[in-house]
Amino acid sequence: MKWIFFISLYSFSLFECSYSQNIENSPYEWKYVTIAHKLLQQEQIISDLPSEEFDVKYRLIDSLIDNASIKIQKVLKGKPLNSRKKSMNILNHIDITLSEMSFKTAVRTEYLFQALEPVKIDRVSPTYAYKDKRRNNDSKYYKYSTYINDKRVTIYETERQKEYFDINPSDYFYPIDCDLGAYLYLAIAEVNNLEMHLIQVPSHSLVRLYYGKNKFVNWDNNTAEYFENIEIQNGLTYTSSTRLKDRELVQGKYLKNLSDTEVIGYHLSFLYQQLYEKNKFLEAREMLEKSLSSYPDSPMCMNNLAWVLVSVDKFDNPSDNMLALKLSKKAYSVLPNKLEYAITHSCAYAANGDFKRAKEIQLNGPNLRYLINGFNNSKKCSELYSKKK
Repeated sequence: MKWIFFISLYSFSLFECSYSQNIENSPYEWKYVTIAHKLLQQEQIISDLPSEEFDVKYRLIDSLIDNASIKIQKVLKGKPLNSRKKSMNILNHIDITLSEMSFKTAVRTEYLFQALEPVKIDRVSPTYAYKDKRRNNDSKYYKYSTYINDKRVTIYETERQKEYFDINPSDYFYPIDCDLGAYLYLAIAEVNNLEMHLIQVPSHSLVRLYYGKNKFVNWDNNTAEYFENIEIQNGLTYTSSTRLKDRELVQGKYLKNLSDTEVIGYHLSFLYQQLYEKNKFLEAREMLEKSLSSYPDSPMCMNNLAWVLVSVDKFDNPSDNMLALKLSKKAYSVLPNKLEYAITHSCAYAANGDFKRAKEIQLNGPNLRYLINGFNNSKKCSELYSKKK
């Protein structure tokens, strides 16, 4: 069976290469309209890449959905999803389909247009299998570092995923992380009329598949493993070891079901960097305002908008400085130990002229000397980071 897969996967890779070289002049018409298509479209709007390259990526999403749907419909047999066993079966089938089509968890990959582009992953043979953090669970997984285009990434894989990786004749894979993999899970579920939601904890995303009222399975798509709510809260997933207090869980709206609108808002809170790095600061701000409007409970959306306001000279005015402080205070109050939030919050105080408080936050947390020295000299972060603009 593995040898049959070996041939079919290689043929699929050749098809993609052939198609990309002989692209049709007319735009590809999506077979489906899912959350993954919509998110990729948001990336396309601000991208410098030709539309033909995105057509290949939309086609790949549609092919993934088709292949996974064949397996899912064999499980459902025309009936609604109504059992945990079938739910686990479906989630495993999606994971297998991703492996068959050369998707590989490589953290951190930030955008769908990157995830849907095959890249060479330097092969490394892991020598240590990590054990599940939970009691009475014999599951194992591998975690190791390698490189994609000279960029260091962390690979997560189960024993099953490793088997697919090892027998793949090509060194080229589609790199996904927890967010991007979750978007593909959501797209597949949407087409198959399954209720699935993105859920989050700090620095990690999972999916939640329902099989009845208040009956669901939380699935960590990085390592194809289920987790109960309390296990996720206690930092027992393979990817995130952050323990959440009940207060943090409530304030950060963690482990809640996200709507499609909130998922889009969440993705935009990363996508703004594409504009920010090109010095398109007004457009970056507008994107983050849209992000926060779509997902107003997100500490990350709050923090990232506040960061743009305090790090860019053109937004250095009393109104924007106060807004930055308001937003950063909310994000920081949820997770004061998160490095990015502490940096932004200290910069927000500096923007409003309170350099003493800005310095205190730094000394009690990140302790970044260049910021502390800057605050000692009454310099705002828009000045300290100006050389990078």
